[in-house]
Amino acid sequence: MKKIIYTSMMLLSTAIITIDSNLYSFSNPYRENIRRDVLHSVKMAEPKIRKQWRHKQVETLTTALVAVEDVYPHINHKYLLSTILTESEMDIYCVPKHRNENGSIDYGLSQQNSRYIKERYAKARKILKSMHIKHTKNKFDILVNVMAGAVTLDEFKHDLTHKKYRNRIPKKYKHIAHFIAYNTGVGGFFNPNREHKRSQYYNRYKKYFVRL
Repeated sequence: MKKIIYTSMMLLSTAIITIDSNLYSFSNPYRENIRRDVLHSVKMAEPKIRKQWRHKQVETLTTALVAVEDVYPHINHKYLLSTILTESEMDIYCVPKHRNENGSIDYGLSQQNSRYIKERYAKARKILKSMHIKHTKNKFDILVNVMAGAVTLDEFKHDLTHKKYRNRIPKKYKHIAHFIAYNTGVGGFFNPNREHKRSQYYNRYKKYFVRL
């Protein structure tokens, strides 16, 4: 009898793994909460963008956010979703019509800059591979793009702890400086000529975060 039960359990496990190659993510007790926040974020997007979001895309972004929290505990999914909403308004295939001041282009949900995309995508793919999460080489792959966004935020957080920066961070940005710096980079974050742009970004970011 025990042998029959054991065999049945093994068959069930094999079937589940076949259904979802990202099974590990379901072990996160907060996955359903994260999924609800993803759905709520989609509802904030424009109707034409909402059409991109089927069940598969919702589950993929949920998995990406779960994976990010596993690798970078200091990057809560609500903060990252607020970044995505601020950057691309949930447009998976977002590519702005106008180039940046330096001629670069931004891509996807987390608006990965063309100057750094190769390096950050490489780091993101390495992380995903180590977690046995299947992904593609597509520039707009949700898993890679969002993990690359987390890689960027982690880099900025690390840079902003440097002694030449940490005491210069304005009080209102103190705990989310790396999220606000996401728009201009660490150098641009302290540029006094960009205060208006930084403030606009902060207000837009805060608007989304409050709604989450």
